Amino acid sequence: MPPEQCQILPTEPHPTDPEKCIFQHWCLYPPVKGMKEVETPVGPAPLRHDAIHHHSVYGDGVSLGFLADQDLSIGTSQQLGLKSRGSKGFHLPGQEKRMQRFHELLSD
Repeated sequence: MPPEQCQILPTEPHPTDPEKCIFQHWCLYPPVKGMKEVETPVGPAPLRHDAIHHHSVYGDGVSLGFLADQDLSIGTSQQLGLKSRGSKGFHLPGQEKRMQRFHELLSD
């Protein structure tokens, strides 16, 4: 992952299945004179001004890059834990509560 790269990992609920979500992995690069390709989490790609679309379903054997794969594996474990009979919900720390409220307001 080059230092000038900016990664954004937005998620949103799946429109019909509450057991799924839509996970996007955006990699943004500034234009550099003479640069023909960039290193992405899924390998080198030509530098273009439009998006490179790569679709994957977690667990299908296609890596989305180390960080995204790690985040997805943690999310899978968390989802299983929330379905546990012993789960009584969760408590968010202060900063996370503020982010949750921000996203609620943004959705509204």
